Amino acid sequence: MSATTFLVDAILFDMDGTLVDSTAGVIGAWELFRKKYPDTDKEAERFEQAIVSTSKEDGRPGIVVLPGVAAALEEV
Repeated sequence: MSATTFLVDAILFDMDGTLVDSTAGVIGAWELFRKKYPDTDKEAERFEQAIVSTSKEDGRPGIVVLPGVAAALEEV
């Protein structure tokens, strides 16, 4: 296999839905994980709780509602 070289000024990683909505892929990954490891529901719940509980530690802003979300929810 040959190597490819790219000359770039910057690389942008979108891991939180800023540019694209990857929710469907995240849900699919969790479903695949659950099928492969069916006894991990408690561990997954613990991980999700850790996301919430540590979101405000060390100066982090916590779980932040993105602009427009509140207005969109009012329409539902």
